Amino acid sequence: MFKNTKIKKFSLLFVLTGAIAGTAIAADYKSIIVHRQGIYDVMAGHMKVLKSILFMGNENISSVNYHAKAILEAAKHHGNAFPKGSDKGKTHALPAIWEKPEEFKQAGQKLGKALQEFISVSEMADKEDLKEMQAAFKKVGEACKGCHKKFREEL
Repeated sequence: MFKNTKIKKFSLLFVLTGAIAGTAIAADYKSIIVHRQGIYDVMAGHMKVLKSILFMGNENISSVNYHAKAILEAAKHHGNAFPKGSDKGKTHALPAIWEKPEEFKQAGQKLGKALQEFISVSEMADKEDLKEMQAAFKKVGEACKGCHKKFREEL
């Protein structure tokens, strides 16, 4: 009976340790998912503002460069926001992110390049002529959509 009690205590300790460790790991990945979703929420917010300025007549044309740079700053976290194992939990990230990391990295670089071009255009473009900024902004949107097609679950 004494041995049985020791086995029961050990088993209980083992189960509790596993549960605590599993909870800690799940909490860690949850924080990673919340972090990356926040990054993409920031990017989406600035994209909406830019759309309102460049295509919908909002007169805050002087803030285009600010919003373009803010998207770039948020996008810099793109590659670090998907560590191995963070595909667990509530996420719209497709397995291809972890299965094809080099392709995913290239998609992020394409976005970075499009954003750099958009920033350059927004710094030099004639504020009265939106066509050049609109064209550069569309390339940013295409880079976003290209990544979404391959690496993000449809919502």
